[in-house]
Amino acid sequence: MTKFKTRINQSSRNSRIILANDYDSTNKKIVSQTIQNIKTLHKFLCGIKLNFHVLLPLGKKEIIRINKTAHQYGLQTIADIKLNVIGNTNHITSKTLWDFGFDAIIVNPIMGPQNLKKIVTQALGSYVFLYLFIWILTNTIVNVETVSNGMPSLLP
Repeated sequence: MTKFKTRINQSSRNSRIILANDYDSTNKKIVSQTIQNIKTLHKFLCGIKLNFHVLLPLGKKEIIRINKTAHQYGLQTIADIKLNVIGNTNHITSKTLWDFGFDAIIVNPIMGPQNLKKIVTQALGSYVFLYLFIWILTNTIVNVETVSNGMPSLLP
């Protein structure tokens, strides 16, 4: 499989937009509407992000179908579930999502260095990019007064 960096560079030549396909989980047409979004909007996108509450009601076959459709149209898929601090849960969850065809997983940077290291190591072994949950933005908003050299501080 081609590395994520190569795939995202190819898919972002025409657009750098990632569609946040964040439907309400009570929507009974999530799969058909998501696939329709991919088919209709793929020329204007480089990827599609599916959040946790969209994924929860779906089964393995439905998620794989969405990922395969996105890949057929040259899009990268991102699971926005914000993995957190429990290493074993992160390992099992990320492996399952990659087996379902996702290209990236959003993780919460608050998970700590050891858990981040484990999941990054697992991602590198799978040629999967880990999309860190808007780390700079999050820390800039939380610690605005500590930004003096362009990098926000993790500590107040």
